[in-house]
Amino acid sequence: VHLEGAYQFRTNRFQDPDGWSSAAVVGSWQPYAGGRVRHQSNSLHALARAAALRRADLETRIRLAVRRALLDLRETRHRIQVAEKAVHQAEENLRVNRHSYQQGVGTSTDVLDAIGLRQEASRHYFDAWYDAIMASVRLHHAVGDL
Repeated sequence: VHLEGAYQFRTNRFQDPDGWSSAAVVGSWQPYAGGRVRHQSNSLHALARAAALRRADLETRIRLAVRRALLDLRETRHRIQVAEKAVHQAEENLRVNRHSYQQGVGTSTDVLDAIGLRQEASRHYFDAWYDAIMASVRLHHAVGDL
């Protein structure tokens, strides 16, 4: 339903009265819409269901990302502990091989191999620390702290 009113005024000495009024009421009624309203309603319900499914999927993905980041962080902390022990063993191996070399029992190749093993153990240790830091950053990102 639409209601409209208007008043028009003109200054004209040959016209009496100088203004006139008008009013209009316009209505529209459609007795049969051909199921259009029902289809629109069904469409809106389908959109709402799709949005709910997308939200549930997103919640699942977030939960998975947080769980994965938490497990990665725990795993890297265990790797750090193992790598620390490996570094200590490599340093002890190097100490023993140097001592053997100084006593004339070992060879310089054994010492060089021990140095290489210590370097590799140290690299694994620092890689584990780097991975732990990155896992912590991924966890903070997954929970929304970043």
